[in-house]
Amino acid sequence: MKKNKALPYLAFGIPILLVGAYIVLKLNKKPKEPVVPPVVPPNGGTGTGTGTGTGTGTGTGTGTGTGTATGLDFTKLADDLYTAMDGCGTAWDNGASGGVKGIISSLKTQYDLDSLSSAFGKRTIHACSLTFWQPDFTGYIVQCLKDELDDSEFEEIRIILASKGISLTL
Repeated sequence: MKKNKALPYLAFGIPILLVGAYIVLKLNKKPKEPVVPPVVPPNGGTGTGTGTGTGTGTGTGTGTGTGTATGLDFTKLADDLYTAMDGCGTAWDNGASGGVKGIISSLKTQYDLDSLSSAFGKRTIHACSLTFWQPDFTGYIVQCLKDELDDSEFEEIRIILASKGISLTL
């Protein structure tokens, strides 16, 4: 019986080719750079004003101020959201601040979502080391949610926010 001399080369060559292809794909993937509008806080909070009058009358004035409206710690929520999505699996309704669903449910206004988005910024969500063929994902909050969640979970997020008058746009 003749030994096949090519078999050892195939046994080591195929995994090396796969790893090389993975590295090439990972290095060539460049995420799109979306334009993220700056967060503009709504008029709210408290303010003071002054006014003047002429003759024997008096004047009035009004003022506006800015506030966080709901008092949420957006930096902590952004960090908790990142932790819920980073690595193996997604903490949907468990983990810090109640997972992805809990964090999104805690938002009460469009300003809250905009502030969370601003605090989240652009981050890299690392793929699970067990699925080495999947690349890491870099993006802003909505892009990361879209990449991390399945369609039904993402739709549930949209419904939760829409019920509060909050628009989630890509």
